[in-house]
Amino acid sequence: MSSKNNNDDYDICKSITESDEHILGTGILENMAVAAIYSKPNLPLPKEEKFQLMIIQAEIFISMAKSNTDFFGRLRYVTTSFESSDIVFFPLPSGADNKLRTLVVQILRPYDITKLLNKMHIV
Repeated sequence: MSSKNNNDDYDICKSITESDEHILGTGILENMAVAAIYSKPNLPLPKEEKFQLMIIQAEIFISMAKSNTDFFGRLRYVTTSFESSDIVFFPLPSGADNKLRTLVVQILRPYDITKLLNKMHIV
């Protein structure tokens, strides 16, 4: 599945998803909405209502983790692990428009997070 709301964001999602066989899909959230999404064929996506709830939950995860940056330093990513796969959330810089942005990557285990971060050019 793919969405081309923003061509640059879509290209980023596609590039990350295609960079490794373990990456099932990638999305960019912007102000609690999907800015772009790209997934490998046949990856099921939730219905719109469930998807919106998942987006809100993702932003809550990030916000909670960010509240500890004064002690631990800059937040790099947050991972949630489910039976079927892991979801990794990367807070993105807000930019001039001050929009809240998050990169979301669904990954199939086993994987080496350090190798994936290097492939995605995220350190």
